[in-house]
Amino acid sequence: MFEVKLDTVRQLSESTKEFRFAIVGQGSLGYEPGQFYRFTFEDVQGVFQRSYSLSNLENQEGKHLDIIVSKVEGGRATSLLFNASPGMRARVTGPHGRLILPRKAPKHLFLIATSVGVAPYLPIMRRLENENYEKVDLFFGVRDRGEFIYEDFFKAYAEENDFFDFRLCLSRENAEAEYEYSGYVTDLLKKENLSPSGSLFLVCGNPQMVEDVWSFLTGRKFGGPQVIT
Repeated sequence: MFEVKLDTVRQLSESTKEFRFAIVGQGSLGYEPGQFYRFTFEDVQGVFQRSYSLSNLENQEGKHLDIIVSKVEGGRATSLLFNASPGMRARVTGPHGRLILPRKAPKHLFLIATSVGVAPYLPIMRRLENENYEKVDLFFGVRDRGEFIYEDFFKAYAEENDFFDFRLCLSRENAEAEYEYSGYVTDLLKKENLSPSGSLFLVCGNPQMVEDVWSFLTGRKFGGPQVIT
């Protein structure tokens, strides 16, 4: 366990913020992109915990932890973090989780996310730049374009890396741009010509989406090791 303090807060969308915590004292991060840390906070009600995937795009082995939090009405963590000032402290344990890249690159990697579930894919995508991946697709589900966080990053990444493509799945708006799709990520996935040979799926986001994707893929004879949540 180590201690961190809130350094900066950045508004990403109307309902989403990025929080950067700095490690207090000596030490630095040692984690695999995609993993999460468990934060212990304290408010007027007492001590409580929340788990957050790191969204670090830079200095992945450095002394800060970036997390993305979406506002939840009445949420305890939301109430604390969205009203916090720099200097607020928390205790952290980790890293945890198995949503990481395999040692051997698959032929086709799918990154499936909804809302802030896209967080772990940011450091993963940085790692991909130095790996030998043939094809990577990101399916990112949001309600509307106002929730399309890190838009500039994803567009630039797709332009700079031939192996990468992304689709923005809009559940409450009609598609207009070439990269947009009207519907849920599960709907788009069902339209794909999927091959169990050489495919790997990383899935993060809304629990119902994760369950639906898991059920669909395992029903299509994709083995458990090919679908990581």
